[in-house]
Amino acid sequence: MPGGHGWPLRTHHARQELVCEGHRHLGLFAVLSTLAVGSGLVAIGYLTGVGDWLTAGGWVLLASSWAATYVAAALMMVSSFGRTVLPLGEYRRAANVPGGMPVHPLEYEFGEPGVRQGQ
Repeated sequence: MPGGHGWPLRTHHARQELVCEGHRHLGLFAVLSTLAVGSGLVAIGYLTGVGDWLTAGGWVLLASSWAATYVAAALMMVSSFGRTVLPLGEYRRAANVPGGMPVHPLEYEFGEPGVRQGQ
């Protein structure tokens, strides 16, 4: 069991994140739920010493990394283009339509901050 003692704690943190942040959209729920399940399987594998649990946990964690890559790309595109390119699975239907504006950017109302207005 060398190096396997930290996995139960990581599993606990993944479950907490799922409960706290998993309600925002289905993409984040997919990442956090597969992370929690995969961490749990790896923890069982390290604690019992059975390699099949580690293999199963590895595959689930690989699926979690694929989901995280998709969510990160979708969020990056929303931030860059200001519109939905890849749907995130938000609960509001309008936020999932490609070309729609899922969020309103935080901008200074009158242009650039620090520039005197009305000149």
